[in-house]
Amino acid sequence: MGGSSYYGKIWTDHRVLPCQAKSPGDKFGIVQVMQDIALCQERYPSAICKPIALQFTSENDVAILELAIREKDETLKLNIVEEKRYELVPRSQISDAELRVLMESEL
Repeated sequence: MGGSSYYGKIWTDHRVLPCQAKSPGDKFGIVQVMQDIALCQERYPSAICKPIALQFTSENDVAILELAIREKDETLKLNIVEEKRYELVPRSQISDAELRVLMESEL
């Protein structure tokens, strides 16, 4: 398995996460994602490339998207593989108990 390491019963794969960030109303372009993927393949050939994008939807809201290029009807399309939305809040507005619950839910 190229780019992987084995620790006990867990395989770890090396990943590269090229990232774009856009302001509200801006759109992601397929050309930039294709360039990001090409760079990953050239510089990190044994790593898994996972292009991601951050889309700010307001001052305190952000969506994190995993992107992929797919071919459909002989045309390349930019697809969203997965999307997660987050609200950015000051640390002072999150209790230690809430923070623990959030961290445990991510496991």
